[in-house]
Amino acid sequence: MNAPLSFPARTTAARSPWPLVNIVVVSGLSPVDVDPWQSWLESRFPQATWVRPLDGDWPDLDRWAARIDACLESAEASPGGLVLAHGFGALAVVRHAALGRQRPACGILVTPAQPSRFAQDAASLGSPLPYPCTLVAPLGGAHEESPWLQDDQAVEWAARWGCRLADAGRGPVRHAHAVAGATPPWPEAEAVVSAGMAPLLARARRLPLADAVS
Repeated sequence: MNAPLSFPARTTAARSPWPLVNIVVVSGLSPVDVDPWQSWLESRFPQATWVRPLDGDWPDLDRWAARIDACLESAEASPGGLVLAHGFGALAVVRHAALGRQRPACGILVTPAQPSRFAQDAASLGSPLPYPCTLVAPLGGAHEESPWLQDDQAVEWAARWGCRLADAGRGPVRHAHAVAGATPPWPEAEAVVSAGMAPLLARARRLPLADAVS
């Protein structure tokens, strides 16, 4: 059984300007600048809050989950939020869903890491997420030695987590003439992000400003 998380003290500090939708991006273990898709996310959503590897918590699911909770709490005044995670970060989101106090409106898990690589199994990391979530993974023709969930394993874990499953397609690619923040290197994943953002944006635009920031 996992020990209870220790969370930072509640903060009431306000942020301005308020984004219509709060986005928390939980990176994988690789540096963002070597991943074309995560680099694109950084340019596409400059107001997003990031959870990245820090010295001393690599790779510690409970500490990452606590940091996700702190990010969601600091932005709780935003009208709904999206948590978007990749690789090991996706596993941290699942751990946070079981132990955290704050809850996003929805989640997107992009090519989660193989849980077994981090000594996790269905007993320790197999609970359904308590909010709508999409899992993006390669479905067909993936590499046998891939460190990420794919094919039948992706189907299995998506069912455990209660996630809708989306095909990752070819995965991220580098464009020789890409425009930062404008050229998505991974169209399939970008389509899932856009679909996840659409209802949150629609809801945020219907809220009076006072409700959005109080």
